[in-house]
Amino acid sequence: MKIVFLTTDSYHHWYFLNFLKLKKIHFNAVISETEKIIPSFDVEEDWEKNIEIFEKKRWKKMIEVNVSELQYVKNINNNSSKKILKSLRPDFGIVFGARKINKSVISLFRLGLINIHRGITNEYRGLDCDLWPIYHNDYENLGVTIHKVDNDLDTGEIIEQEKVNLTRDFECYKLRAMTTELAANLLVEIIRKLKKTQKVDCSPLKRKGRYYSFMPKCLKIETEKKLIKYLNKK
Repeated sequence: MKIVFLTTDSYHHWYFLNFLKLKKIHFNAVISETEKIIPSFDVEEDWEKNIEIFEKKRWKKMIEVNVSELQYVKNINNNSSKKILKSLRPDFGIVFGARKINKSVISLFRLGLINIHRGITNEYRGLDCDLWPIYHNDYENLGVTIHKVDNDLDTGEIIEQEKVNLTRDFECYKLRAMTTELAANLLVEIIRKLKKTQKVDCSPLKRKGRYYSFMPKCLKIETEKKLIKYLNKK
């Protein structure tokens, strides 16, 4: 079975890939897009500087990019990307961190694509979905969803969901690592089953969550305060 990984250049994406390689899951191609979507407002908050520091210390060599199958494209939906996929004729694809996939790209995968969403799609779709639940004091919907990719954004059938278990020593900058590790462990069994049966069990998204864009800096400040206050009460 030919499997392709569609992603972007980031510590947590490379950890994810290397973790799967350790579990004997091989990708026939890794396509990473280089063009970034830049918000028109300020989104960088001070505590975010600790994200990569924490991940580098936690994952060490697991964030190294040592992938012979890696190819860079400007945009995952452009002709360069399609050319690679058409020549490979993949059976299946994993999306983690790439932009919304066009219908013309989805059609190039015989068994379709699944997306790694660091959020609970029943409530939170789009961006920063590991932060929006905290901002809304909705700690019951902090987690990850692995779902099929359809023509909309984060509305595909759900394959697996799991919630994050917050401990008193938790901090906002740890969220990206925690949700990534959670998703990586879930995906291993999904792919193993897919290779055996050529299909995955899934269920419809019964409630289409609200779509969220980038969280502004001012709200990230509030989000960190709310998390601290919540954990102090535990």
